[in-house]
Amino acid sequence: MFFHYTANSDKVSWIRPIYGDKAFGEYSTTRQKVVVGIRQKSQDVNVPDETSKGGIIEVDYAPSEEMIVTKLVVKIQAALSDIRLEDARIIISGGRGLGGPEGFIEPQVLANLLGGTVGASRAACDAGWVPSNLQVGQTGAAVAPDLYIAVGISGASQQLAGITNAKTVVAINIDPEAPIFKRANIGVVADYKSVIQVLTEKLKKVLV
Repeated sequence: MFFHYTANSDKVSWIRPIYGDKAFGEYSTTRQKVVVGIRQKSQDVNVPDETSKGGIIEVDYAPSEEMIVTKLVVKIQAALSDIRLEDARIIISGGRGLGGPEGFIEPQVLANLLGGTVGASRAACDAGWVPSNLQVGQTGAAVAPDLYIAVGISGASQQLAGITNAKTVVAINIDPEAPIFKRANIGVVADYKSVIQVLTEKLKKVLV
């Protein structure tokens, strides 16, 4: 990305490659403050000016409670495991129906119990509930597990495209009209919490 500043105006202009570096686009802004990102190694490293010194401006600022945003982040161990979604034999995948990052805790426990891994729908990843490397679908990982359990996933076309080669698909959803049921070999219309909890407890008695 290339930058140049026009001294005769307050406008900052820049040129950057577009369409896979096949063309260049010229942009400009009159904003007083601009934050930009520059491609790695696209610019020569400037020699630091040792004589330049910055100043500290103290600002008396106290945000109200309404302005403070908190976000619950649940660490999904599968994101750090050695099991790639493409290689997993068992995937417990969660979607928007889990309601938030905390909803992935029970699927994670079940996945650990079965020696599988956790996946997620695009909606869950876009919401920041789980890492993007857990996304299953057309814009994520195309998987072919022996068992794919879709928990709270409605079954958008891009999700279905990612599980085309799954051998057995189990869908758990409170909406009986969810598209995922058309792909599922086994469908359960119920609150996922009651199903996952019971299934986990039953399996613990058998496997542990």
